[in-house]
Amino acid sequence: MSERPDRRESAEAGSAEEALSELDSLREAGDVAGLLALAKAHRTGDGAEKDLRACLKAYEVAAELGDAEAHNAVALFYLAGGVVPQDLKTGVTHLRTAADAGHAAARVYLGNLYELGVHYGKDSSKADVWYRTVARGANLIGAPDSPAADSPEFDRAMAELGCVRHLYKLRAAGLPEADDQVLTRRAMQLGLRLATRQSSDPGERASVFGDGQSGPLKPGDVAAAKPAPKPGAASTEQEARDKLQKLDKETKVKPKGRMSVAAGLAGFGYTFLFFAFSTGAGYALTQGAHVLMEHGTVIPVLGTRTHLILPLALGVFGVLPTFLVYRASSIFRALLGAAAASGIGWALWGTGTYAFLHDRMQQSVAASVAGFLAALFVIGLLGGTKKTDPKAKI
Repeated sequence: MSERPDRRESAEAGSAEEALSELDSLREAGDVAGLLALAKAHRTGDGAEKDLRACLKAYEVAAELGDAEAHNAVALFYLAGGVVPQDLKTGVTHLRTAADAGHAAARVYLGNLYELGVHYGKDSSKADVWYRTVARGANLIGAPDSPAADSPEFDRAMAELGCVRHLYKLRAAGLPEADDQVLTRRAMQLGLRLATRQSSDPGERASVFGDGQSGPLKPGDVAAAKPAPKPGAASTEQEARDKLQKLDKETKVKPKGRMSVAAGLAGFGYTFLFFAFSTGAGYALTQGAHVLMEHGTVIPVLGTRTHLILPLALGVFGVLPTFLVYRASSIFRALLGAAAASGIGWALWGTGTYAFLHDRMQQSVAASVAGFLAALFVIGLLGGTKKTDPKAKI
C-alpha cells in the first residue's frame, strides 16, 4: 500500500525543517567547514539528499560568514543559471568577492570575463591584471624556474588554469585536437561558455563545479574564438571604459549580514531592557535578603553572601535572555569583553584614585556590565544579531 499524500507532505515538511535547523545551527556556530561539507553532500548525494537548491543555500550561508570558496560556488550557480534564474550581476558580485579574497579560479573567471567582454566591457588591460595575479599565485611569474611570459610553456600552464587568452594563443600556434578538447573544457567552466552561448540545456548549465558532471562539448564550443558582440555596446573605447567603471562600482560587494544598523540597535534596545530589569531585580532581592537576615533567617545556598545576589540576577535575567536576540558566538565574544572590563574595574578600585564605587565587587560588576553592553552594541552593528527574516528558508 502506497504512503498517503498527507503523510508524504508531512515528512517533506519535517525534512525541510530539519535542514533549516541544521543550517541555523551551523550559522550560529560559525562553522564554515560544516557548511561547505553540507553543501557538497547535497551536491553529490553522498551523506545527504541530492538537492542543488539546498546545496546553494548552504553555500550562501557560508558566504555570509565570509568564505571565499562559498562566494565562488554561489557565483557559479548564478552565472550558469538552471537551479536559479541566470543573474550575471549577482554572480559577478560573488565572484569579485571570492577573487578579492584570493580564490584562484574566481580570478581566472574574472580575467576571462574582461577578455571576452561578458557582463563587463571588453578590456584586455584589466584581463591582463587578473591573469598576472593568477600567474603569480601559481608561481609562473617571479619564481626561479618560472617560464618566460611569452613562451609556449607559459601559455600552456595558463591555459591549463582556464585562461582563455592563452588558450587562443596555443590554438593559433597549432594545438592538437585532444589537448584542445581538454583545455577548452576547462575554459568553458570559467567563463567561455557564457561567451559562446552554445549551452541550452538547463541541467548542463547547473553542473558548474568542474567535477565531471558537465555534458560533452557542443560542436561549436572548440571552434568558438570570440563572443558575439553585445547589442548597444559602446562605440568608442572611452565610452566602454566609462561603462566598465560604472559596472565595477555597482558590483563591489559587501557580504550579507555584515552591517545591519537597524537590527543592531533593536538588539541593543532589548538587551538594555533585560539588564535594567535584572539590575532592579537584583537590588530588590538583595534588600529582601538583608531584611530576612535581620530576622534571623539564613539565605539558602548563599548564606550571608548577599553581595552575590546582584551578579546572579544580572546573569539570569540579563545575560541569558540575550541569547534570544544575539548569536551565541556574539554573546561569547561579549562575555570575553565583560571579563576584561571586570578585571580592569577590580584593578582600578585597588589604586584608590579610581575607586568610583564604595565596594570593590560592585565596581567590578559594574565594569563587566558596561563592557558586555559595549561589546554587544558594536557586535550587533556588525551583524551579530540573529536573523529574523521569515523568507530566509531553503
